[in-house]
Amino acid sequence: MNPLLPAAAGTGVLLISALFTISRSRRKHSCAGNQAYIDALHLLVDNHLDDAAALLKQVIKSDTANIMAYVALGTIFRRQGHPVKAAKVHRGLLLRGDLPDVYLQRILHQLVLDYQAANMLDKAVEMAERLTERSKKNPEFSQLLLSLYESKGEWDKAVMYKQSLNRWQKKDRDRPRLALYKVKSGLSRVARGAEREGRIRFREAIRLDKGCIPAYINWGDSYVREGRIKDAVKVWREFTEKQPRWAHLVFFRMNQALEKLGRTDDMEAIYKKVTDKTSGRPEAALALVAFHEKHGRMDAAARLSQEIVDRHPASIQARARLIKTFSILGQTDEALKEALETLKHVTGAAETFTCSHCGYQQESWLWHCPKCGHWHTTNKNEATDHA
Repeated sequence: MNPLLPAAAGTGVLLISALFTISRSRRKHSCAGNQAYIDALHLLVDNHLDDAAALLKQVIKSDTANIMAYVALGTIFRRQGHPVKAAKVHRGLLLRGDLPDVYLQRILHQLVLDYQAANMLDKAVEMAERLTERSKKNPEFSQLLLSLYESKGEWDKAVMYKQSLNRWQKKDRDRPRLALYKVKSGLSRVARGAEREGRIRFREAIRLDKGCIPAYINWGDSYVREGRIKDAVKVWREFTEKQPRWAHLVFFRMNQALEKLGRTDDMEAIYKKVTDKTSGRPEAALALVAFHEKHGRMDAAARLSQEIVDRHPASIQARARLIKTFSILGQTDEALKEALETLKHVTGAAETFTCSHCGYQQESWLWHCPKCGHWHTTNKNEATDHA
């Protein structure tokens, strides 16, 4: 889903309000009132698009100077699913010379929405840049241009434009979003095979936001692709120390990397260190349980699983680990008892990440929601074992 569509829909109400305002202004300045035009606007508000279009065509036929009647007609065409036809109407208005600025802004804005709806993003960006140049302090237009840069994947432009907006608005709170733009920019370079340039962007992202999770993950991944396993481990180890709450997101990567280096035992110390720092969360402890199981230390795995269940009784993963260790140890009665207890807590065992804005869920980290396009809206649901 295009993240711009909700904004575009809301813009229709604003446009109609503007049409009424400008219509009143025209009458005030001795332009004859046009009842058909006013009636058409009311029909447009009530979503009677066909009737509104018919009236607007009558208005235009008798008064070709009624700019806003053309704007409204083009808007109807777009809402009826004909954005190219709408753009043709709106674009024709630009050929008229000496348009008042209030008209020109409305026309450019509608053209942006037309081209966006038609997925003609190059044209949409061109019009949005013209629009924001004429109205630098309009936050709606600024956000629209920024969203178009996002849709086109022009992340460097998004970074520069967002930085200029932050300077103008004198705020520094959007550094996490700027950091994610840097990550996106880095990923675009990685996709073209420019690993080093990508890593530069990932490091820049971390300088902007030390808690930028995808920057650390992708920085390490880049080193792995180039066979620089030690460098990857160094990056991820730094991440587990600085962001222990989310350290489990790199456990699997680190485990694989250390296996290649013949240093698998290093993971035990990492799991324990993170567990100590995150006593209120089960992820690292669960990973340590899996590590004990892998090395045949089932008694240690059972003890730790029981401790996790005692601290986190709703953790399905902890209970599943405990059932497994009981079974391997031949303690079938205990395993059955725990299995029956687990059924009381089952609500869906898989880990999911949910967008707090639209509710979209997926099993991987949601730092840029693919459904609504919002940033940093992740809520983490049930934890799982990332060993």
